[in-house]
Amino acid sequence: MSTNKKNYNQRLFKSGIRKWLHTSRFRFVSKALETIDLDSLKITELGCFDGKLLDFIPIKRIEKYQGYDADWEGGLSVAKKRDWPEKIEFTKCKDSNDFLPSKDFNLFISLETLEHINEDMLDTYFQKVSEQISKNGYLLITVPNEIGPVFLLKFFLKRILHGKGYTYTFQELFWQMLGITSKVERNEHKGFSYKELKILLDRYFSLESSKGLPFKFLPKILNFSVSFIYRPKK
Repeated sequence: MSTNKKNYNQRLFKSGIRKWLHTSRFRFVSKALETIDLDSLKITELGCFDGKLLDFIPIKRIEKYQGYDADWEGGLSVAKKRDWPEKIEFTKCKDSNDFLPSKDFNLFISLETLEHINEDMLDTYFQKVSEQISKNGYLLITVPNEIGPVFLLKFFLKRILHGKGYTYTFQELFWQMLGITSKVERNEHKGFSYKELKILLDRYFSLESSKGLPFKFLPKILNFSVSFIYRPKK
C-alpha cells in the first residue's frame, strides 16, 4: 500500500483549514442529533470508511450500527481492527446488492459518499432505505458542491496545488460551472450536482431541511458541501 493511501485521514483531518472543512460533515450530524426525536439510534451508514463518524456520536445512544463501505483505501479494514462493542458492525459493500439494512432502522447516514455512486445504483439504494427505515426515522446526508463558483475554485486549486483533478473539456467545465451536468460525462465528482441528487431523493423521502456547509449563513451554491435532512414519506 502506498504512503498516499496510508495517510488518507491525515490528508483530510490532520490540522488546519482542511480539517475544519472536512469535519463539518461530522459536526452537522452531531448538531442534528441534538434535535431529532429518537431515544435510541439504530444506524445504517453508507460510506463509513474507518468508522470515524462514531467518534462524534455517544456510543451509549446507539442500539445498533451497520456500517457499509467498499473498503476504499483500506478504510473498512482499519475499522474492523478497532475494539467495538457487539452492536457495531461493518460490512463490505461494493454495490447495492451488498446493501442489506436491518428492518426498521431509524437513522440513515451518508457523508460525502453518494457522489461516487451512479444514479441508477443510487435509485436502488434509496428504494431499499425507503422500504426498511422506520416511519419515525431520519436521513442525514452530505455531498460536495460540484457546481457554481465553488466548483471552479476547487478545480483550479487542485490543479495548482496538486497538479491533478478530474479531466474536463472546456465545454464540460463551462456546463459543470453552470450546473447543467447532463452535458458533462459522469465520473464520480465529475458531472455530479447536489440539485440532481435532491430530485432523486424527493422521489422517496420528504425534505426537512437543506443547508450549505460549513457556512450555513451563505447560500448552498457558495458552500463547499451541502447537507440534507429527510424523513420517510408518510
